[in-house]
Amino acid sequence: MMDNNEPSTDLLILHSALRDYFATMQVLIKSFIKSGERMDLHQFRVVSRRIHSIAIILGKLTKNDRYLTFGQWVREIVRPSNQLRDIDEAIAYLKCMAMTDDASTDFRKYLLFQRNKQFKKVKKSFNKLVISDQFNKVGSFFENGKNFQLKSDVRHQIAKGREKIQKRATLFNDDPSRERIHELRIEVKRYRYFLEPLGKDQKTIKLCKKIQDYIGLIHDREIQLHLFFSWMKRRFYLSGTTLKHMEKDILKGFSSKQTIENYLAQFEGKIPMEECKMIAQYIVTDRDVVYEEFLLFWESDNVRKSALLN
Repeated sequence: MMDNNEPSTDLLILHSALRDYFATMQVLIKSFIKSGERMDLHQFRVVSRRIHSIAIILGKLTKNDRYLTFGQWVREIVRPSNQLRDIDEAIAYLKCMAMTDDASTDFRKYLLFQRNKQFKKVKKSFNKLVISDQFNKVGSFFENGKNFQLKSDVRHQIAKGREKIQKRATLFNDDPSRERIHELRIEVKRYRYFLEPLGKDQKTIKLCKKIQDYIGLIHDREIQLHLFFSWMKRRFYLSGTTLKHMEKDILKGFSSKQTIENYLAQFEGKIPMEECKMIAQYIVTDRDVVYEEFLLFWESDNVRKSALLN
């Protein structure tokens, strides 16, 4: 533990990175309001996640709750965009599938309709934020950053971050469920965002990004499967406890091809069976391919013998 009157170089680097990310976030919000572009939203979300991760670390390093409050405030700003981001990814993925059957066409129309609804909500939320002058009020927080005292060693926080990843890795190895893999991704992402501004251990940063990308794709396919069943529910007026159980089970993740097929079979005569089965199985197959690739990578020496897990 440390109790210095002067902040360390690492602390100033992190504080400056937080301030710069905050300025970038403001630009991206205003750009998205004008453009509505998927990439503007994506970049906004990435920068916001970086802010949240670094704010948590700085709160721990300085024992200053203002950092934690700031990080939580940014997290709340991101929240309204979650569904829009998932829909954007699903639209992009469906385009890659290049299916032209009636079910695929209707599913795409449903996603575009939902996209328009969610975009209006996010735009309204962002406009309200810009008009409220909260950026300037919150931005004044950075003026006193150099006065914050370092209460613990940055190296200690780096070690703790690595320990958290190792703990999540063990839990995932014992139970490779969607919940465990998602928890692993969160810790890896936070650790990467912590290391990047400091310019430390580029090899580990690259490894974290690769793990993050793999798990992110798996997560996207699960969400796209859920969106597809949500479309089926509305398009064909499906209801009942069977469907609710099915949706809940799908959200748990890693439903097998056979499980999905069994679910669909329960709606024989109510849906265009072959078309719906084709779309669902396409998504599940793609997810399984990515998951198998991730497991091979996860078991490789590049990961097992890396500084991240040792």
